[in-house]
Amino acid sequence: MTRNRSLRWRTALIAWLAVTAVGWSAGGEAAAEVRLPRPGRIAGADRYAQAVEASRSVFSGSSLVYLASGESFPDALSAASVAGVRESPLLLVPHDRAPDGVVAEIRRLRAEVAVVVGGRSSIDDEVLIALSRQLPGVIVSRVQGADRYATSRTLLVDPLAGAPDAGSLTLATGADFPDALAAASPAARRGAPVLLLSSEASDPAGADAMFLRGFAPDATVIVGGPRSITPEAEATLGMIAPASRLSGADRYATAVAVSRHAYASARTVYLTSGTGFADALSGGPVAAHAAAPLLVVRPDCVPGTVRAELERLAPDRIVLLGGTASLGAAVERLETCP
Repeated sequence: MTRNRSLRWRTALIAWLAVTAVGWSAGGEAAAEVRLPRPGRIAGADRYAQAVEASRSVFSGSSLVYLASGESFPDALSAASVAGVRESPLLLVPHDRAPDGVVAEIRRLRAEVAVVVGGRSSIDDEVLIALSRQLPGVIVSRVQGADRYATSRTLLVDPLAGAPDAGSLTLATGADFPDALAAASPAARRGAPVLLLSSEASDPAGADAMFLRGFAPDATVIVGGPRSITPEAEATLGMIAPASRLSGADRYATAVAVSRHAYASARTVYLTSGTGFADALSGGPVAAHAAAPLLVVRPDCVPGTVRAELERLAPDRIVLLGGTASLGAAVERLETCP
């Protein structure tokens, strides 16, 4: 009896030691997995040079290039995921001129077509004229609508520059930039470009619902919480095509929810400001080209939800989009927000 009890004790002890050893080993592996690389940075002298640097970082050439205003975000948000679907870069220009760096980048890309997204109030006709003069042989065209929402709809169905054959769509508010920005890369990866929704999306007879009926997607993914896209809008649009929602407690957590849904892991992750759009706008096609998530952070620290997502993704490379005025030294050190 004593011998059997001693044998059972020794067996239990050996089993406990084995489990503990596995736990220590797993803990060591987990610790290795969360050791994040020091971020690199893509930065330009201004938002226009920033977009050029972002393009140069991943695109060796592209027959098609998109241009949008760098002074406001809506048209660039519409263009970002479509450019990602088309595996093309997005460059930014001011309202009234074409910067030399942008012209030089279009030449470097050996583009054949340059598509300006947005109306004359965003980008003046003189910009298109200047581009045509400086880029002989490049077809410069414009895609526009009466407002940001109409522009988004018009671009999606454009036969040359849009994604009219997309089987599904990603829906985000056009009133602010973070949700659509975070959605751009996985939306492009899934072939489900972003459609910007207006505050009238809950109206079954409104332009948003009418467009969805005509486009007839198989499914839609709503990105953003109920303050961005209301439950009423979700119900209305869900009657047209099955709708699911990805959201978090704030813009940072929403971007994490998008990332978790789309990526089991990632070799590269891009970080950009969640409070300013200037350096972020051109990041969608770049992240899509790299099959990488685009997460938003505060200018002075990394929110805890984002830090946890970085550890889950365990990337080999982290890239900050923007200079130190957009993302400070603490972000470069990946310091978690208090």
